[in-house]
Amino acid sequence: MPPELPSSGALREAQEWLARAERDLQAARNELRAAVPLPEMSAYHAQQAMERSLKAFLTANSIPFPYTHDLVLLQAK
Repeated sequence: MPPELPSSGALREAQEWLARAERDLQAARNELRAAVPLPEMSAYHAQQAMERSLKAFLTANSIPFPYTHDLVLLQAK
């Protein structure tokens, strides 16, 4: 039996998570390319990008996840 396809609502929400992740990744790059690089801020935005990417994956696959910023917990889902 083929896997169940995500609902259009889940896909839309996953796309929103991915759009946020892409903006965070761009912010991380910008922080590193700045005249005065800010690696701490770049690391923060990189973590946010990963978190939001995981949440996009979980959402698209209808896997519930708690309100958390813990990447280890999210990837264990």
